[in-house]
Amino acid sequence: MKKVLITGATGLLGSHLISHASPDVEVFATVHEYKTVPKLPNIQYVDLDVTDRAMVKKVLQDIRPEIVIHTAAHGRVDYCENHPDEAKKTNLESTKYIVEELNKWDGTIFFCSTNMVFDGEQPPYREENKTTGKTVYAQTKIASESYIQKHAKHFVIFRLMTMYGWNWQPERKNMISMSIEKLTAKQELWMTNDVFNNMLYVEETAKYFWKTVDNLASLDRQICHLAGAECLNRYQTVEELCSVFKFDPALLHEVSSDYFKGQEVPRSPNTCFNTAKAEKILSFRPLTIREGLTR
Repeated sequence: MKKVLITGATGLLGSHLISHASPDVEVFATVHEYKTVPKLPNIQYVDLDVTDRAMVKKVLQDIRPEIVIHTAAHGRVDYCENHPDEAKKTNLESTKYIVEELNKWDGTIFFCSTNMVFDGEQPPYREENKTTGKTVYAQTKIASESYIQKHAKHFVIFRLMTMYGWNWQPERKNMISMSIEKLTAKQELWMTNDVFNNMLYVEETAKYFWKTVDNLASLDRQICHLAGAECLNRYQTVEELCSVFKFDPALLHEVSSDYFKGQEVPRSPNTCFNTAKAEKILSFRPLTIREGLTR
């Protein structure tokens, strides 16, 4: 059986990867400082602090996985901006440690990058477009991509659009699950009309990661974009949420990014992806936001 190790198993993508894992794959899932994890019979949990080089070396050498799906990261843009050293250690240095070990037995890293690597001025973005993201978070991902391409023997860099879906409960919420919580409680929401994404349903992401595991040669040493079908602003996205979940649309208010000025790091205005490569190689079919929300 192929051995796959997943870092960050309690995160949004990590938890969906383990819940959709094939029974034909031996899955090891890493957690750190968590008391509760999804209890699944085919998952073996391993404690791992990805910032601890010696710990990464021991865990990977004990398991010797053919593939490491590296989802563990500091993904909160504002947190990274205020804690740059911690962001670099978690997002970049951990990636270096994993690559160093995998190279010893020709293993493959699946690296989870982000739409934030682009400045949002010239969408839609293809894989070959120049990465010019300015935030600390973006810079850690750009540096990781560069390191992997220079040093990893085998890799797939998945640039993932902003994802949504049900999160494992102790984990931080995403834009959609946060909105559901607030709208259920009849709280008002202010959403921007000038930040555009083609948001990605997390279950679809997990599905195509596992598809790539089964056919590594199709994307070896390549970058691949995954995203949804529609380039919508955040207000339009939550409008669709209200429609599908039957929430009161009067609770939703449309604002520009200036409304949050000084409260958060400015977001790139439009980082929508072109997904033609994934559609061709993986037979990826981007979902509309309504399709994803309905699922």
